[in-house]
Amino acid sequence: MPEDEGAPDPVELMRRSELLAALLDGPKTPNELDDATSLSRSTIHRALESLADQCVLVDTDRGFELTGFGRVVATELTRCRTTIATADRLRPLLEEVDTTEVTFPLEDLADARSRSRNRHTPTSRPSESPICCRTPTGSVSFRG
Repeated sequence: MPEDEGAPDPVELMRRSELLAALLDGPKTPNELDDATSLSRSTIHRALESLADQCVLVDTDRGFELTGFGRVVATELTRCRTTIATADRLRPLLEEVDTTEVTFPLEDLADARSRSRNRHTPTSRPSESPICCRTPTGSVSFRG
């Protein structure tokens, strides 16, 4: 099924997620976006023009503001970036578990860290070393 020609480009939206996240707390001028993001001024201006063309944001007298659609997109992209960062931090744990059989609520593990308890013991085999996932409220250990 071909994509709708008028539909926003998901790849571009993901590339612009930092800018979109900065707009979640309200309208901002290009100068404010320059301060709030790591993007260059020229990138900000190109992105604003493109995102306005895709009806993700509008230019108002208070600055650029997300549309209702844009707010949903920005929220979901922010959640996606958080999930990817969490999965990356928990990669040692995720590599030891069959993720087709076990699912993890990654949104609840955003502050979690993983570590191998016996990583410095030369006689331990990786499959014998427990993986510990530490969360703000406690920890859970898994054995490979």
